[in-house]
Amino acid sequence: MKIQFLTLIALLCNALIFAQDESNFKNYNWDEHSIEKFDVSKHQNEEVVAIKEKEIHDFVIVNQNNFIEYKLIHNILWLNSNDKIEDYNKVYLPIYSNSQLVSSKARVITASKKIIELDASKILEAKDEETKVTYKYFALEGVEKGAFIEYFYITKNTPKYTGNRVALQADYNKYNVDFELIAPRNLEFKFKTYNGLPEIKKDTTIADKNHWKLHLDTLSALEPEEKAPYTTLLKQVVYKLYKNVDNPTVSFFDYAKFGQNSYKNIYLPLDKASNKAIKKFIAELGIKPSLSKIEKFRIIESNLKTSFYVTPQSAEEVETTTSILKNKISSEYGMIKLYAALMTYLDIENQLVFTSNRTQQKFDPEFEAYNFISDYLFYLVDEKIYLDPLDIGSRLGFPNGYLTDNYGVFVEPIKLGDFASGNAKIKYIEPVDYKKSTDSLFVKIKTTAENLNTVNLEFEQRFTGYKAIYIQPYVHLSPKDSREELLKNIITQYYPNAKIDNAVFENGEKSDFGNLPLIVKADVTSDNYINKAGRKYLFKIGELIGPQLEMYQDKKRTLDTEDRNKKFYYRELRFKIPEGYNAKNLESLVLDESYLDESGNTLFLFKSHYEINEGILVVFIDEYYNQNIIPPAIYEAYRKVINSAADFNKATIILEKK
Repeated sequence: MKIQFLTLIALLCNALIFAQDESNFKNYNWDEHSIEKFDVSKHQNEEVVAIKEKEIHDFVIVNQNNFIEYKLIHNILWLNSNDKIEDYNKVYLPIYSNSQLVSSKARVITASKKIIELDASKILEAKDEETKVTYKYFALEGVEKGAFIEYFYITKNTPKYTGNRVALQADYNKYNVDFELIAPRNLEFKFKTYNGLPEIKKDTTIADKNHWKLHLDTLSALEPEEKAPYTTLLKQVVYKLYKNVDNPTVSFFDYAKFGQNSYKNIYLPLDKASNKAIKKFIAELGIKPSLSKIEKFRIIESNLKTSFYVTPQSAEEVETTTSILKNKISSEYGMIKLYAALMTYLDIENQLVFTSNRTQQKFDPEFEAYNFISDYLFYLVDEKIYLDPLDIGSRLGFPNGYLTDNYGVFVEPIKLGDFASGNAKIKYIEPVDYKKSTDSLFVKIKTTAENLNTVNLEFEQRFTGYKAIYIQPYVHLSPKDSREELLKNIITQYYPNAKIDNAVFENGEKSDFGNLPLIVKADVTSDNYINKAGRKYLFKIGELIGPQLEMYQDKKRTLDTEDRNKKFYYRELRFKIPEGYNAKNLESLVLDESYLDESGNTLFLFKSHYEINEGILVVFIDEYYNQNIIPPAIYEAYRKVINSAADFNKATIILEKK
């Protein structure tokens, strides 16, 4: 969720002085014979093939102080599936507020080689009713199985030179792939390629311009896999402008300058009006003075995330502390400033952190570029925890997990007398410890010798951390009917078709998250777990932990698996064996599956065992996942641990008369 003020900060880091120039795309057109060399007989097993993909970024000087970026996209696709026709009968043109369409052409070449060329009248406009964004697209005609779609468009844009990412790979095979960047001879760009993409090379044969390019005869498809960070794993390039050789003293985007500007714009001195507004706000929340700073801040965060509206608009009235607290409306920029002001008021030492969502693009600690800065956290120094200011579903200590287990730019405050600034440092963002996100189940099981088919369960479940985050902060806001329905849904996930009585939440007040576990309690009665088999009774005790995920793998895993957060499960089943009966087949309750890394640390574990004391069978289960990012090399071990829980579901004990 990138916010506008950071773009402004990035741009303020730069100064440009150039001479005049013009675009290289003036007379661009397609080749009339571009498809003739493509042999469709070699690709009959493929649904879509790109036989040409070209992307060129051309930076052009407008005057002494400004330059623009022309962008060319030219693609030819061959369709070999009726199912894909709907996906490709429109070509969307990326026209935004900071860009304009310079030229475009599109055509369809049918399987019988009929050419249907589209003119400008076929560029249609539509509006997304949800986002209110207007977009343009080519409505293609004659698209059929075996047809070629060819199009190109040229746009004139506000230049992206502080860091831009271009993904070249997709989920279909490509041929004749070209990426190029053209710039005036005095502008030097830096490039970095990822995931095995070859390096971008500079064409030194051109004297009056700088020209970097990459050509690939073939680029194989990357097939998506479940829970893989697909966009992160695509072959891609990131580039940025880093030097003007005619003016080498000018510094372009770097994290040091970015950190200084960020600090100056976020950590504003608290004036009398701001102090007064914050003091009034805290008083209205009924926060007791005896609470610790962090306990106070938890209540404040809960209120900001449930009672304030964050608007995409930017204006002074939604970006100053006093007006935000008065009207309860804020921009994203205003909300970040407000959190900074509140922590300053409460004397909570903190650092602003810039990072990225690791499933979209992992933060690269070795290449400074603005595209790696898309999300924002605060790091509370003394508590060693993170605050996610713009994610209303997160809470202090439990930010969006995909922003952790990643790197980021930490802006550390520097204060010398009246001077204050920010010092940018790249650091690792530790994920939350798995022991802080728990799902613990305690079930007391009773039945009688007279009615063995019916089991009575005293059900208790405790959630903490990420396991509680989507429920606990909102329980106190829920009407009684909604609360009862939520309780029912939680319990029936474990015991469908069971009779539920006395279901309650405990620790559902607004300040309980992060301090106390959310507890669900209920009395449950069911006839679904014990069946008679001759003179014996089969007790499907393994099903009392609820249905478990079973992961199948038809082919070898090739991509990383990424979880949002680490997690821990504990299960404790207490069964009073009925008078006059013995419990047998107890070995089915014992499972032990784990994976240890090279240092001997247990990363994944499922372990169950039992004991019998005074006629009570107690089953203990520990299950945890202490690593978020699972490379293919250890995926099978990860899968085995997850499937162990499904295996426990099948555990059955036998009750026989003594």
